[in-house]
Amino acid sequence: MPVSVDVVPACSVAAILVAVGGYFLWKRLRQPKDPEQHRRLRVSATGRIIEGTINDVRDGHIYYSWTWRGVVYEASQDVRAIEHLLPPESHLLIGQTSIKFLPGNPHNSVVMSENWSGFRLPGPSRLFHPGDTPI
Repeated sequence: MPVSVDVVPACSVAAILVAVGGYFLWKRLRQPKDPEQHRRLRVSATGRIIEGTINDVRDGHIYYSWTWRGVVYEASQDVRAIEHLLPPESHLLIGQTSIKFLPGNPHNSVVMSENWSGFRLPGPSRLFHPGDTPI
């Protein structure tokens, strides 16, 4: 039984529409439930480490600054979702720290995530990692 010439374009258009719809459905299902957590984990996994300063810690936010390529950056990070990973005495965090940032977008930076922390605690060059108990 021969296929009608009119059926081929209709099937092609239908196949394209199904493919485009499938792509958008796949993309929507792939989106993280918590975009901020996704950002923190991406920066901590692929970011470059640089020295910086924590200027203040209050109300679930950490305010910090660093210099890269002659530009001074100031930023804050909302850590309310991972506040349980902070040491009990948050005043100990003020001072020198390590910061991770994406070189292509230096404003995208973190001082801590679920699996990395640039905090330094008093003592001989000790970094604070989530789960540690401060000295």
